[in-house]
Amino acid sequence: MKHVMMGVQFGLSVLMLISLFLIRDEARYLTNADYGFNNQKIYLMDLQSHDFNQVQARFSRITGVQEMTVTSHNPGTGVAMAEGYRLHQEDEPLTIYHFSVDTGYLPCHGITVGGR
Repeated sequence: MKHVMMGVQFGLSVLMLISLFLIRDEARYLTNADYGFNNQKIYLMDLQSHDFNQVQARFSRITGVQEMTVTSHNPGTGVAMAEGYRLHQEDEPLTIYHFSVDTGYLPCHGITVGGR
């Protein structure tokens, strides 16, 4: 019985170590992954119900601030609004995920659309 318990403990220890290394590698991949947009030197902040135009006017006076844009969600976080849409009333709803951005969002993040 003693050898069985030691074997189970050893097996669980090996399983925990393997899990730890897999989680570490996954976290490293997520932090270094190419999300398809420029994420260097981009700072995100919550406007907390402040008017974007007023915030933009103040921040544009700060040396080093090159561009500002607004979005409903932070990019790359996996958080988005979802709505169920149906083409016909009898169809099952199709979940469509979306978030809102202003016209400066794509250029600010270095995202090109189409063949440009």
